[in-house]
Amino acid sequence: MFFSKEFRTEKDPLGNVKIPVEAYYGSQTLRAIDNFPVSGKRFPRAMIKAQGTIKCAAAKVNWDLGMLPKAMAKAIIQASQEVMEGKWDDHFVIDVYQAGAGTSQNMNVNEVIATRANEIAGITSKKDRIHPNDHVNMSQSTNDTFPSALNMAALDLLIHKLFPSLIIFVCLLKKSHLSFQMLLKADEPIYMMLFLLDWGKNFMDMQAQSKKQNSSFTKLPKVCMN
Repeated sequence: MFFSKEFRTEKDPLGNVKIPVEAYYGSQTLRAIDNFPVSGKRFPRAMIKAQGTIKCAAAKVNWDLGMLPKAMAKAIIQASQEVMEGKWDDHFVIDVYQAGAGTSQNMNVNEVIATRANEIAGITSKKDRIHPNDHVNMSQSTNDTFPSALNMAALDLLIHKLFPSLIIFVCLLKKSHLSFQMLLKADEPIYMMLFLLDWGKNFMDMQAQSKKQNSSFTKLPKVCMN
């Protein structure tokens, strides 16, 4: 997303900062951008989705416990769901290499959700606004939410990226086994005489090992969900 050269001014304990008017993030995110210009790499979609999921769940629990007013909670939940869907990925701008335990990234998420939630709720008054720390981050700590989001993102990528790729890999090994059956190579195991072995046998062995490994991998999500 291209941000224009028009800015709004926000104030935090360190002073005033200028933020692009279209940006949903706030002063904490902007300061992190200035503090950690390391690689230019941002967090992957799976991580942002996981953090949005946690913020959504936290808002629901805080509402159930009577700690968040209904209108605030519903706005935060909707904004968090939009983050989960990837609608605001361009607003997550923190470098993956940052100091601390992920505090800057957590604040980036809090600020984006808070700004969007205020839009949803139609809140314009600073006095009544949904606050990134007080409301979106209520009863949470980066030390808890960030490792949880990492685990959730890893599980998401295992299910939707790694497992399908492994299935394709096994199919390719089977195809290679059939294609290279007539191609011989010299093999000399330790303490044994030299003999000829077809390349197809190598691929067949790799296929068997991969299939066995895949069967154990597919049990991971069930273990992680329990």
